[in-house]
Amino acid sequence: MTTHDTRADILNALPCTLGPAPNSAEWEALRNFDPERPAHPVHFGASEAAAACGLLGYASKTGSIRGLYEKKRGTVCDDHSEELLQHFEVAHAMEPIILSFYAKECGNDQVLTEIPMLFSTDPALWYMSATPDALRCRNGVLIRSVDSKASDHLMQDASGEDDAKYGAAGTDAVPLSILLQAQQQMAITGTSYCDVPVWFAFRSRPVYHVPRDEQLIKLITEREKELAERIINADPPEWDYEHAGTAQLLHDVYGFRKDIAETSLTDDDEALWWQYRSLKSQIKELETNCRGISNRLLSRLEGATIGNLPGGQTLKRSEIAESYITEDDVMKLALRVGTPKRRAYVKLSGPTKRKKV
Repeated sequence: MTTHDTRADILNALPCTLGPAPNSAEWEALRNFDPERPAHPVHFGASEAAAACGLLGYASKTGSIRGLYEKKRGTVCDDHSEELLQHFEVAHAMEPIILSFYAKECGNDQVLTEIPMLFSTDPALWYMSATPDALRCRNGVLIRSVDSKASDHLMQDASGEDDAKYGAAGTDAVPLSILLQAQQQMAITGTSYCDVPVWFAFRSRPVYHVPRDEQLIKLITEREKELAERIINADPPEWDYEHAGTAQLLHDVYGFRKDIAETSLTDDDEALWWQYRSLKSQIKELETNCRGISNRLLSRLEGATIGNLPGGQTLKRSEIAESYITEDDVMKLALRVGTPKRRAYVKLSGPTKRKKV
């Protein structure tokens, strides 16, 4: 195996085609659909793998397959809240610090940073790219891709049972979206491992080691290829009606049409409405029951902080300080806050009683 000494030698020897520098104007432009760009009219970065697979859990309107389709087609933009944008800013500022600590733990291995966008040399993967935060090399030969993260200690679950959180340090237990991101990086770079050094806000700096998984890579490539072809052919996928960001996405795609004041719905739509009303009624009843059970248990505590159950588990009473803002207020504000202007949102209203026939 040939040994490469300089950064340029290592990058030029990668089994990839080199693209523009990260976060440059050209890099940003390449992330959008452009039918005039024959080599890569549309492609997905590694951070978009989870959304392309329909496995991104958080409530962004572009976090579903249909949402990512509309984003690439230019119909909608990301709806990141001010808080999330601030998190991105902090994470970006922390990246070189996290990588510097990681490099110290790599011994004599080289850790290259500021990696350009990478494309696979396999023409069948024309729709995929990756921009690793770093590449780890040994004797000038690439051995691992690296993706650093800045997070909060609340995002760590040492048991490893929550696939939305990080597990024990030194394992491959990373959140599902990051697992897919790592797999796409390995698909592009040809590596067998992706290291994920994480900074948990002044508490710890664990490194996770994610092994290559050919089945996951196959899933990602199949889903991204299908979505890429749909984007090129203007063939939108079905709506993910259960996704938390779909209501906002529907509003952004359809808006409020001034040319149509009313429209006729079907018998199936009416059945859906009554199903919705029934479920809302059941939820209300269940919430009432839960509140009653909670109050009964509080009364059993009789002011004690801890209650010991016969099975060996404990109940703990927590006191929440009074606030002028209720949980309902917070939920309503969450629909409006996040952009300089008040965000439009959709609310259903309709009959509360079925007509007698």
